Amino acid sequence: MVGTNKIITFLLSFIPGVGHLYLGLNKRGLQFLIGGFACISLIPPFPMVFPFVLAVIWFYGLFDALQKATLLHQYRLDADQIQTLYKENAIPPLWIGIGSIMLGIVVLSRILFPKVWSWLLQEQNSSILLALVIIGFGIWQVSKHVGKK
Repeated sequence: MVGTNKIITFLLSFIPGVGHLYLGLNKRGLQFLIGGFACISLIPPFPMVFPFVLAVIWFYGLFDALQKATLLHQYRLDADQIQTLYKENAIPPLWIGIGSIMLGIVVLSRILFPKVWSWLLQEQNSSILLALVIIGFGIWQVSKHVGKK
Protein backbone atom coordinates (compact mmCIF):
# COMPACT_ATOMS: atom_id res chain seq x y z
CA MET A 1 0.00 0.00 0.00
CA VAL A 2 1.24 3.47 -0.89
CA GLY A 3 1.91 5.98 1.89
CA THR A 4 -1.27 7.52 3.24
CA ASN A 5 0.03 10.10 5.69
CA LYS A 6 -2.67 12.78 5.66
CA ILE A 7 -0.31 15.58 6.75
CA ILE A 8 2.09 14.86 3.89
CA THR A 9 -0.85 14.55 1.48
CA PHE A 10 -2.20 17.90 2.71
CA LEU A 11 1.14 19.67 2.31
CA LEU A 12 1.80 18.19 -1.13
CA SER A 13 -1.72 19.13 -2.26
CA PHE A 14 -0.85 22.82 -2.11
CA ILE A 15 0.43 22.19 -5.63
CA PRO A 16 -2.60 20.86 -7.50
CA GLY A 17 -2.26 17.16 -8.26
CA VAL A 18 0.91 16.42 -6.29
CA GLY A 19 -1.04 15.02 -3.33
CA HIS A 20 -2.82 12.64 -5.68
CA LEU A 21 0.49 11.58 -7.21
CA TYR A 22 1.79 10.85 -3.71
CA LEU A 23 -1.22 8.60 -3.09
CA GLY A 24 -0.62 6.72 -6.34
CA LEU A 25 -3.58 8.26 -8.16
CA ASN A 26 -1.44 9.19 -11.14
CA LYS A 27 -4.15 9.89 -13.73
CA ARG A 28 -6.15 12.08 -11.35
CA GLY A 29 -2.98 13.86 -10.18
CA LEU A 30 -1.91 14.66 -13.72
CA GLN A 31 -5.39 15.99 -14.50
CA PHE A 32 -5.16 18.40 -11.56
CA LEU A 33 -1.58 19.40 -12.49
CA ILE A 34 -2.50 20.10 -16.11
CA GLY A 35 -5.66 21.95 -15.10
CA GLY A 36 -3.79 24.09 -12.57
CA PHE A 37 -0.97 25.00 -14.91
CA ALA A 38 -3.41 25.68 -17.78
CA CYS A 39 -5.26 28.12 -15.52
CA ILE A 40 -2.01 29.82 -14.52
CA SER A 41 -1.03 30.24 -18.17
CA LEU A 42 -4.49 31.61 -19.06
CA ILE A 43 -4.64 34.21 -16.28
CA PRO A 44 -2.85 36.99 -18.26
CA PRO A 45 -5.23 36.92 -21.25
CA PHE A 46 -8.34 36.28 -19.10
CA PRO A 47 -7.78 37.92 -15.70
CA MET A 48 -11.49 37.97 -14.85
CA VAL A 49 -12.04 34.20 -15.19
CA PHE A 50 -9.04 32.00 -14.57
CA PRO A 51 -8.00 33.13 -11.08
CA PHE A 52 -11.44 31.93 -9.96
CA VAL A 53 -11.12 28.66 -11.90
CA LEU A 54 -7.66 28.10 -10.41
CA ALA A 55 -9.05 28.62 -6.90
CA VAL A 56 -11.80 26.08 -7.56
CA ILE A 57 -9.30 23.52 -8.89
CA TRP A 58 -6.95 24.15 -5.96
CA PHE A 59 -9.59 23.79 -3.24
CA TYR A 60 -11.26 20.81 -4.88
CA GLY A 61 -7.91 19.07 -5.41
CA LEU A 62 -6.86 19.71 -1.82
CA PHE A 63 -9.99 18.27 -0.27
CA ASP A 64 -10.24 15.46 -2.83
CA ALA A 65 -6.70 14.33 -2.02
CA LEU A 66 -7.51 14.33 1.70
CA GLN A 67 -10.67 12.31 1.06
CA LYS A 68 -8.73 9.78 -1.01
CA ALA A 69 -6.05 9.54 1.69
CA THR A 70 -8.78 8.75 4.22
CA LEU A 71 -10.17 6.03 1.97
CA LEU A 72 -6.73 4.56 1.46
CA HIS A 73 -6.04 4.53 5.18
CA GLN A 74 -9.46 3.72 6.66
CA TYR A 75 -10.54 0.98 4.25
CA ARG A 76 -7.05 -0.18 3.30
CA LEU A 77 -7.78 0.28 -0.38
CA ASP A 78 -5.07 0.66 -2.97
CA ALA A 79 -4.97 3.35 -5.66
CA ASP A 80 -6.46 1.07 -8.35
CA GLN A 81 -9.46 0.25 -6.17
CA ILE A 82 -10.09 3.95 -5.48
CA GLN A 83 -9.85 4.83 -9.17
CA THR A 84 -12.35 2.06 -9.96
CA LEU A 85 -14.61 3.31 -7.16
CA TYR A 86 -14.67 6.84 -8.59
CA LYS A 87 -14.68 5.96 -12.28
CA GLU A 88 -18.38 6.73 -12.62
CA ASN A 89 -17.72 10.29 -11.38
CA ALA A 90 -15.14 10.98 -14.10
CA ILE A 91 -15.86 13.64 -16.70
CA PRO A 92 -16.58 11.90 -20.02
CA PRO A 93 -13.98 12.56 -22.75
CA LEU A 94 -16.72 14.10 -24.92
CA TRP A 95 -17.20 16.97 -22.43
CA ILE A 96 -13.45 17.44 -22.05
CA GLY A 97 -13.22 17.69 -25.85
CA ILE A 98 -16.11 20.16 -26.06
CA GLY A 99 -14.56 22.26 -23.28
CA SER A 100 -11.19 22.25 -25.05
CA ILE A 101 -12.76 23.34 -28.33
CA MET A 102 -14.68 26.15 -26.61
CA LEU A 103 -11.58 27.32 -24.75
CA GLY A 104 -9.59 27.29 -27.98
CA ILE A 105 -12.26 29.37 -29.71
CA VAL A 106 -12.24 31.88 -26.86
CA VAL A 107 -8.42 32.18 -26.90
CA LEU A 108 -8.40 32.51 -30.70
CA SER A 109 -11.14 35.15 -30.63
CA ARG A 110 -9.15 37.10 -28.04
CA ILE A 111 -6.21 37.19 -30.44
CA LEU A 112 -8.24 37.95 -33.58
CA PHE A 113 -10.62 40.50 -32.05
CA PRO A 114 -8.69 42.45 -29.38
CA LYS A 115 -11.01 45.49 -29.53
CA VAL A 116 -14.04 43.35 -28.71
CA TRP A 117 -12.21 41.84 -25.74
CA SER A 118 -11.05 45.23 -24.46
CA TRP A 119 -14.69 46.36 -24.59
CA LEU A 120 -15.83 43.17 -22.80
CA LEU A 121 -13.22 43.57 -20.06
CA GLN A 122 -14.32 47.06 -19.11
CA GLU A 123 -15.82 46.91 -15.63
CA GLN A 124 -19.36 47.97 -16.49
CA ASN A 125 -19.60 45.69 -19.52
CA SER A 126 -18.23 42.64 -17.71
CA SER A 127 -20.69 43.25 -14.86
CA ILE A 128 -23.56 43.40 -17.33
CA LEU A 129 -22.39 40.20 -19.01
CA LEU A 130 -22.03 38.46 -15.64
CA ALA A 131 -25.56 39.54 -14.70
CA LEU A 132 -26.89 38.20 -18.01
CA VAL A 133 -25.11 34.87 -17.49
CA ILE A 134 -26.56 34.57 -13.97
CA ILE A 135 -30.06 35.43 -15.24
CA GLY A 136 -29.69 32.92 -18.08
CA PHE A 137 -28.56 30.21 -15.67
CA GLY A 138 -31.52 30.98 -13.41
CA ILE A 139 -33.96 30.76 -16.33
CA TRP A 140 -32.41 27.46 -17.40
CA GLN A 141 -32.74 26.04 -13.87
CA VAL A 142 -36.38 27.19 -13.57
CA SER A 143 -37.24 25.74 -16.99
CA LYS A 144 -35.74 22.38 -15.98
CA HIS A 145 -37.83 22.40 -12.81
CA VAL A 146 -41.04 23.47 -14.59
CA GLY A 147 -40.46 20.87 -17.32
CA LYS A 148 -40.44 18.03 -14.77
CA LYS A 149 -43.97 18.79 -13.54
